Amino acid sequence: MPFRFEGDEEVPATQFLGYRFIDGIPEFRYQLGNYEVREFLTKLPGKSGLIRRFSIQGLQGKALLFQKDLLAGVEIHSDKGTWDGNILKLTPNEAESFTLEMVEIPNQAPIEYWSMDDLSRSYPNKGSLAEGHLGRAWKFSSSPLIKTQHEFAEFQDAFAVSFWVQVPNSKGNIASFCGWGEPGQGPTLFYQGLGAGIQVGTPPDIPVSQGNYLEAEYAKVQGAAKLSKNEGHTGSGYVDYNAASGESIEWNTRVKDPGKYILRFRYAVAGGARPLKVVLNDKTLAEKGDFAETGSWTNWKNLDFPVTLQKGKQTIRLSSIGSSGPNVDHLSLLYLDGKEKDKKKEKPTAVPIPPKKGHALEKETWHHILANYSEGKLTLYVNGKPIQTKEFSTETFIPSAKFYLGPITSGNPYLMDELRLFARSLSDPEIQELYKR
Repeated sequence: MPFRFEGDEEVPATQFLGYRFIDGIPEFRYQLGNYEVREFLTKLPGKSGLIRRFSIQGLQGKALLFQKDLLAGVEIHSDKGTWDGNILKLTPNEAESFTLEMVEIPNQAPIEYWSMDDLSRSYPNKGSLAEGHLGRAWKFSSSPLIKTQHEFAEFQDAFAVSFWVQVPNSKGNIASFCGWGEPGQGPTLFYQGLGAGIQVGTPPDIPVSQGNYLEAEYAKVQGAAKLSKNEGHTGSGYVDYNAASGESIEWNTRVKDPGKYILRFRYAVAGGARPLKVVLNDKTLAEKGDFAETGSWTNWKNLDFPVTLQKGKQTIRLSSIGSSGPNVDHLSLLYLDGKEKDKKKEKPTAVPIPPKKGHALEKETWHHILANYSEGKLTLYVNGKPIQTKEFSTETFIPSAKFYLGPITSGNPYLMDELRLFARSLSDPEIQELYKR
């Protein structure tokens, strides 16, 4: 409720009183303290926004205050009253009839907001409700993920994730509160109770690809099967081509440094060559890539393609062309123009560097968690206070990875409430506003 009375910071008691139609559009009536409010809503002509016409009678000398919501993602203009920062002050006479014009600011509002107050959203398997920080909360234990269609490509330049969480054990690990895609595909927000506390990156205790491997099973797979029965693969499995043609694996990744690279495909074929068409950014590298026999399905070998890559997004695709295909384990991008590094000692960029001191969450207590990223820097907040700022690269994550809420593996249960997902970073006043709610 944005309204207050001057001299009283408390939210006035409210009660809905009904509505009436004016030319087919409803005018709402509600009680605000001792006064009745009439509010008429209509679309803002020619723009994305609303016109809100208010009428409040008999304020008896009390000025009416309207508080602009910092997180609403709109510009607000009033035909009456005086603005003082984000507060509009209206005299009793002005409050008798005034109009607010609300114009959307692109990309300012949350991409999505989950209040967690009910189970009515169409998820295939629903969780359970508990008393939350505000209203009710979702209880996650072994319940499935809440999946969305929001790809990480929307968030590679900047993002913010805000939510309230309660854990039953401050020393227990939680593999994920939310994140993007399968393990290793995109950033994950997780908790190490006896380690670094709240973190964003790739959790160390779940099966993920290592080094600079882009696992085939995490790529975009058309028609082929994701399996794990043959030993020797990296990650959680590999991709097995079934049909003679019409199947493909497509990796979407980004490179930070332009220059000469090797695309190295790790694969296995028990008997006979099974060539694949190799395409980089819509340019064919090989009509019949020489995926020759390796001797057995557990004998993995590499096939290399030298390329020159520009900075930015890269799409690499392997397609079957009439003879099925090999089992494909992963793709590596080997950078040739940089200084040689000890690859065995080098840690993957997606794995976060723990801070010197972790931040434990008190058990059975609501905590506000916020991750804020832009310009290569990621800052983590707990209860409105920054606990860690670090260098963070989104280049190694897969743009097509989709946002989810919930545990990606089984583990300690937790309660989650009031989650907001932004495709931009937040200012400090916005962060503090979220913590106050």
